[in-house]
Amino acid sequence: MNSEKENIMNRKIKFISMIIVALVTVCFTCGCNNNLERKVTIAYNPNAYASSISQIMINNNLLEKYLPDNCNVEWVEMSSASDIRDALASGSIDIATPALTSYISAYENNMPIDLISNYGSAQVYCYAVNGIDRIDDFDIDDSIAVKGLNTNPHIAFLAYCKENALDVDKYDKMLTKIPETETLALLETSDQISGAILSYPVNKKADEIKNCKMIADFSDTIKEYNLGTVVCVNKSFNESNKDIVEGFEKAHKYIVDSWQTDLDSYALILSKQYSCSKEEIKSVMIDMPPKLEITGYDKLANLMYEAKMLNAKPTPFNDVSK
Repeated sequence: MNSEKENIMNRKIKFISMIIVALVTVCFTCGCNNNLERKVTIAYNPNAYASSISQIMINNNLLEKYLPDNCNVEWVEMSSASDIRDALASGSIDIATPALTSYISAYENNMPIDLISNYGSAQVYCYAVNGIDRIDDFDIDDSIAVKGLNTNPHIAFLAYCKENALDVDKYDKMLTKIPETETLALLETSDQISGAILSYPVNKKADEIKNCKMIADFSDTIKEYNLGTVVCVNKSFNESNKDIVEGFEKAHKYIVDSWQTDLDSYALILSKQYSCSKEEIKSVMIDMPPKLEITGYDKLANLMYEAKMLNAKPTPFNDVSK
């Protein structure tokens, strides 16, 4: 009888021991996983004012304050909108701040990219030579330089034409894709192009060119159509690294909330980055402050559709943001 009781007791002890070992193993494994080094790769454009928040994050090591202790940050310089979009979709970068237009195109093509928040925008202007004073002074044979088709400067120009009852198709056909450095040289000779669409800070160099003048400011149009950059995340990364994405957004929100109170210190950082005076960049910062909320999505997407940049009528923002 005692032997049977001992056997039962031994089996109970063995069973309890197995449970304890299993629990210890699980706890140990979880602990180890929490201590594994993690990494987030973030793309940004060092030459674009619309990426100014990234510049401030990098300069102040701000992002690291909001990320998990075991997370390393790699900032990657990228300027091509299509390259950024494709890198996000492939997962070679985790977070990026492409143009909202790039996200709209990606969404309509079912690319695995999540839209998180708004980021920044930059001033865009139309410049002209050869005595042209207004956009409707351009002739059908004139060429207007733009750094890239389907880019924010391109779409800002089309939106401005639409808002001012100008023939969008007519002026769209005048646009010629030319890198901005070449555009500045061509504006000086004024024999191959009659105008150019330039964004800050490149436009400041055009101001120094003799017989070249700014004939249209697209700032109001940019705000209305939200022609700027947005925070986007690779879908798979977003699903498995919510804490990292939330950390990025906390750093982002901190800068947006402190934009006015820390204007001087942020202006000092950006003036060095863009090689301009502190007062000049402060003027831009006041005119184009960052915001978190995404606005103007449907208006912008519909314009892209009208301009044949999208193959089908775009999905309404209310459905995109679900």
